[in-house]
Amino acid sequence: MGFFAVDEGYTQVGVMKPETGNWSMLTHSRQHGNVNDVAWAPDGSAIYYDRIEAVPTGIQRAVLGATKRLVFPQAFRPEALPDGSLLAVKLNSRREWQLFRLWPANRTGSGFAVAVIDPGQS
Repeated sequence: MGFFAVDEGYTQVGVMKPETGNWSMLTHSRQHGNVNDVAWAPDGSAIYYDRIEAVPTGIQRAVLGATKRLVFPQAFRPEALPDGSLLAVKLNSRREWQLFRLWPANRTGSGFAVAVIDPGQS
């Protein structure tokens, strides 16, 4: 189970094994803002989370006991899909919020047309 926890004033990601109640803090960084959203990979192997300072700083992938890695710079609001891809919101070249689909395994992605999104209203 994943959850938000506040550590020294910053929102971080914690994980817990419900059967034992043992939990640990998965993230610790204070350099790139607060964690805003989390999404588990459909197979439970990883958790995706975003960070926001004044603007989105990106979506990262974390696996327990492994190094975290940035998978989608300057994006936020990860949503994991059953096929292993992610949906995320990012500014496009016209500085409009756009929905993107990303395949983290091979670091490819594409944007597709959607209504302009105001992240403060969603």
